[in-house]
Amino acid sequence: MGQINSFPSTMATVNEATKAPLTGYNHIDALLDNGPGWNYVMPSAGNVISYTFSTASGMQTGNNSLRGAPSAFSFAQQAATRDTLAYVSQVTGIRFQETGVGSDAQVHFSNADLTEPQYSGLCSWNVEYSYMPDNQLADFKPGAYIYLDNVQWGSQNASLNGGPGGETLLHEIGHMLGLKHPFEGAIQLPSDTDSTAYTLMSYTDAGGPYTTYSPYDLAALNWLYGGDGLGGALGINSVRGGRYLTGTAGNDTLTAGGANDRLEGGGGNDVLNGGAGIDSAYFAGGRAGHSVAVANGVVTVTDLQGSGGSDTLSGVERLNFGGASYAVDIAGNGGKAYRIYQAAFDRAPDSVGLGFWLKALDDGVTLRQVANDFIGSPEFGKLYGTNVSNFDFITRLYSNILHRTPDQSGFNFWLDALNGNVTTRDAILADFSESPENQAQVIGAIQNGFEYTPYG
Repeated sequence: MGQINSFPSTMATVNEATKAPLTGYNHIDALLDNGPGWNYVMPSAGNVISYTFSTASGMQTGNNSLRGAPSAFSFAQQAATRDTLAYVSQVTGIRFQETGVGSDAQVHFSNADLTEPQYSGLCSWNVEYSYMPDNQLADFKPGAYIYLDNVQWGSQNASLNGGPGGETLLHEIGHMLGLKHPFEGAIQLPSDTDSTAYTLMSYTDAGGPYTTYSPYDLAALNWLYGGDGLGGALGINSVRGGRYLTGTAGNDTLTAGGANDRLEGGGGNDVLNGGAGIDSAYFAGGRAGHSVAVANGVVTVTDLQGSGGSDTLSGVERLNFGGASYAVDIAGNGGKAYRIYQAAFDRAPDSVGLGFWLKALDDGVTLRQVANDFIGSPEFGKLYGTNVSNFDFITRLYSNILHRTPDQSGFNFWLDALNGNVTTRDAILADFSESPENQAQVIGAIQNGFEYTPYG
């Protein structure tokens, strides 16, 4: 059991950039180092980390862990490293850009004779920064050097396509990205999870050699980078303060903050608390393999086929099943988007259009503004007519939305309001859409969520 908290993004200080951004959850915090801090690079190069295989310039000096000068990776090692970085890019969202000029690179790859015989690889990182009197960063420039031993471990490291050499490369890249050994520092993994089956940052082999990161590595990288890279919507120092919180195979409690967060419980019976913002919960496998029940704002998602357990969600507005998106905020923007679509066009929304207008509402567009755009659409004109009178407009609202003839008192109320310029057609359409009568008609189709295609 555990709890993860997320925190809003603020202007970066030295302390924030040079201290591990802890979650309060052991399986992540035990892997978080105090740097290098790629999320804080200033001046920013965007979502890019540059790397090189060149040993002609920009090389590290004074590293006593090396005997002699480093040597260049072979062509085979270079090709395998590019493939590995492509995989890491898929995991983190960071774009890795190769340069042939060593002095221009942030990350350097080379072979070296490491002085410690038990080390098959080494990552050495450093940070240069300056700050203003209020402790706010003025510039922040991390760099890293990844060495693979070419003497004691030379045969193993000659091939990085799978095998132990490839796992070593992933381990050292993990250090470069801000991960530490789980047995070092104040926060450590318990002995039963300190193995490569849980994290490639461990020195205790369990299975393998591995060609991808293990579950705890992925959880830590999700927390650091949010899956959408540097300066994205998620991750540390993200533009909107969102966090990507990942649980374990056991029973977890994940608690997000006030931003638009992503929660992924994993196996077991999890409790996911979204808090404020538009929060999403992600599940492995398709919607058909899960049951979803929404009651009093609480969503229960049960895995019907695997080991996902039964998760209880509160403050979570959206679900994702194997890439398919569903809205479960029936009283919120999700329900409003569906109802205004149904009300305006007297039909179930199409998934793409629904996703567009749902995003508009999430971004702060009012329901009345959506109604106004719908009224100006060709489809609305075909259904209601063009240049229609207030009398006919209200009559058709009753027919198309509530599917009945108007009651006289209600009809008179709306007609007098329109004729007296007390209200407008877009406001009335929005009011009809959110009326208890229309909500009762629509609830059967959306009470346990509905699918949409995300926009943008």
